[in-house]
Amino acid sequence: MKNFHLYSDEAVLLQTNSARCTSLESGSTDELILTNRRIIHRWSIPKLFSKNIEHVDEYPLDRIKIVDGKVQAQYWRNAASENDQELRLFLRDQELFFIFWSDKPREARNEIFQWMDAISMQLTGVPADKPADSSAAKAIPGVAWLADTIKGTVDTVRETWTGQSAKQPVPVVRKPINKQCKGCHAPLSGIPGQLVVCKYCDTKQTL
Repeated sequence: MKNFHLYSDEAVLLQTNSARCTSLESGSTDELILTNRRIIHRWSIPKLFSKNIEHVDEYPLDRIKIVDGKVQAQYWRNAASENDQELRLFLRDQELFFIFWSDKPREARNEIFQWMDAISMQLTGVPADKPADSSAAKAIPGVAWLADTIKGTVDTVRETWTGQSAKQPVPVVRKPINKQCKGCHAPLSGIPGQLVVCKYCDTKQTL
C-alpha cells in the first residue's frame, strides 16, 4: 500500500484491515489508521489488465462534528444482517461510513466501539456514547485503559522528538460546562472553547 508519513507529534493509536469504505467497490483493499491527529484511509481497487492505483485519504479529527458535547462517531447495524455493521463518521463537510468485517459479529461490533471511544477521547476526553443495548461493550478495553494507552503513546512520541517529558508541566484539565444556545436558548454542554451545533436550530457556536 502507498506510504504515509507521521508528523513529529503524531502517533498511531488504532489500525485495521477489516474495515471498508461503503462508497468504494466491494473488491477494494482497505487499511484504516487512527492517529492522535487524523484518520488515514489507504485503499486500492484491483484491476484485471492494469496496475492497481493506490490512494491515501486523510481526515483531520477536528473536522468531525461535536453536538452537545458528543462526538458524531456512531455505530450502525443492519437489522436484517448481523454482519452488516458500520462506523459512521459525520464531518462538517461530508459523511464517512466504514463497514467492519469479522467472522464473529460481536468482535466487529467491539472493534467499532473501540474506534468510537478512541476518537471521542481524543476530541473531548470522554468515551463515546454506545447504543442502549450494547452489552458487548463490556468486552472491550475499559475507559481507563484506553485513556492511559492513548496518553502514553502520545507522550512517548513527544518525549522522543522534543526530549521533554510529558509529566512537566502538568496538563490543565478542562471541565465540561453548560450554556444556552445563542439561537433558540436550548441547553448546550461541552468543553470550553469547543465548537458545537445546536440540535434544535442548527446554530454553530463556541462554548
